[in-house]
Amino acid sequence: MVTGDALDVLAGIPSGLVRTVVTSPPYWSLRDYSTPGQLGLEDDPDEYVASLVRIFDEVRRVLTKDGSLWLNIGDSYTSGGRTWRAPDKKNPIRVMTTRPPTPKGLKPKELVGIPWRLAFALQASGWYLRSDVIWRKPNAMPESVRDRPTRSHEYLFLLTKSERYHYDRTAVPEVNGRNLRTVWDINTQAFPEAHFATFPPGLVDRCIRTTSEPGDIVLDPFLGSGTVAEVAIQNRRAFIGIELNPEYVEIARQRISRLGGGWINGWKKLTDLRFAPIPSDKPIDLYEALISARRLQLQPALGRAVSGVGATTIDEEFRRLVPADALDHVASLGLRGERVFPVPSILEHAPPLIGYYRMLLGISKKDFGDANKLGYGPWKNAEESGVISARILPDLPRFCEAFIKPLADLVFAMDVFDDRDLSDLTLLTLGPTLQGARNNVIGRVASKKVFAAIRTLVSRYATFDSKRLVRFETPAGRSFALVEGTDPDVRLDATVSGGEMPIIAIEIKGGEDASNAHNRAGEAEKSHLKARQQGFDHRWTIMVMRGLDRQRLSEETPSSTRLFEATNVMSQTGADWDSLRRGFLEIIGESS
Repeated sequence: MVTGDALDVLAGIPSGLVRTVVTSPPYWSLRDYSTPGQLGLEDDPDEYVASLVRIFDEVRRVLTKDGSLWLNIGDSYTSGGRTWRAPDKKNPIRVMTTRPPTPKGLKPKELVGIPWRLAFALQASGWYLRSDVIWRKPNAMPESVRDRPTRSHEYLFLLTKSERYHYDRTAVPEVNGRNLRTVWDINTQAFPEAHFATFPPGLVDRCIRTTSEPGDIVLDPFLGSGTVAEVAIQNRRAFIGIELNPEYVEIARQRISRLGGGWINGWKKLTDLRFAPIPSDKPIDLYEALISARRLQLQPALGRAVSGVGATTIDEEFRRLVPADALDHVASLGLRGERVFPVPSILEHAPPLIGYYRMLLGISKKDFGDANKLGYGPWKNAEESGVISARILPDLPRFCEAFIKPLADLVFAMDVFDDRDLSDLTLLTLGPTLQGARNNVIGRVASKKVFAAIRTLVSRYATFDSKRLVRFETPAGRSFALVEGTDPDVRLDATVSGGEMPIIAIEIKGGEDASNAHNRAGEAEKSHLKARQQGFDHRWTIMVMRGLDRQRLSEETPSSTRLFEATNVMSQTGADWDSLRRGFLEIIGESS
């Protein structure tokens, strides 16, 4: 159990650690827990929902790929202009010394619709919304109302990180073995030491048993009195509990201690012996990329191309382009020539096969298109797009000859080889290529998230807002353009009479591989050297730095004028986000 703000504590939990999350955050405008930083007292429900979305974005990160979230959330009514609420004789904890005002767009005494506002927001942020469960309370608390029915239910949403996830339908069967239904009749259950709302253990038990297994880690980022921790231990799961209020943490500790030393020791042994999780996201992504490569660039794709072109045409081109001794040597090993040598008819039929022959020579895609190295840029484009442009098509025979000579040298150097040796050669080059492509995807996602975060700072001033460009004018009459690009990743220009004046250049490095962090800092430095020449006075680097020596990273990119933690900026939380926000607003002439 950890005392602290959920978002801050979650940032320190490794990715892919938790199998399932069962939680119930503070409801909006319903309770005052008298704790600084508490959720639920925001003036606007949209602000409340946005805060929870940021927290659950971090929750999604710490889940395993097949992990899930059970989210219990109740609804609220607008205050009708009342800024406080008196205690109810039957429900004294309803007292509130402060209540949010009626939000803009809502009317007094109106149901806010918090559960579905939050569910749809989480869905939009990337969660899979799999089920809504009605928790019906047969012993619901009476309400002093005469103009609407008494509320006797709450929502429980099942959300998942991926399309496919762990769910054991046999863990909690209904009568006659039927699949669990979506209306659960479970009585509320008081906990003597807790003077606030508590989960009934029966509800938590269903959630834990259906979406986790013994030995898994269960998380509750809003621990309260510790019901989730208690039920997790009873089901032989380890748990992580986060709670802002230290008094509630102590209540939870005492509650768990009553389970007996055997339970506590069993839990400690479970967590002490648990190996650090090895994320499965990377190999799964690489496998999916390998399947795509097989379809376009490896031996199966080559076989389809030969069938489409015809052996007669291919053999005629071999005789014209490939040295006879090299072709004879390949034939003596029982292999057809196209397994080693490219010819125009094959590449014109299937341009992605350029990648097959490139990888035989151990050439990465990056080096292939780099003008300072090999400079085959138009052919790299043909490989990626699957189309050889009319401009370079006449050069195709010469392009093949440029490959055939080093491949002939390879044939004689290898001397005796078989089909598998050729496959292994391509895979040696393919692995780093696929990893590089995956890193590019991670980088693009990080850039979009950072751009979206900065966009929130200026959207109210926007005069034009498109996917990658926001033009805005501040109240002081200053005009700017915020642009998502490639070098720099994000830039801010001031609009002046002579055109655009560069202000801020932002380099974004979203990779989390600590061993490669210093390379990423070096890449940022190269970009910022160019940005300085272009006239950018402010050169910011946003990168993942958790667990790393920040001072050393700063020294490795001396052209960066500011360094920010990427996870803070992308989630719009934490000290680095506050620092970036203030700095950005000061530069555009607005107070923070």
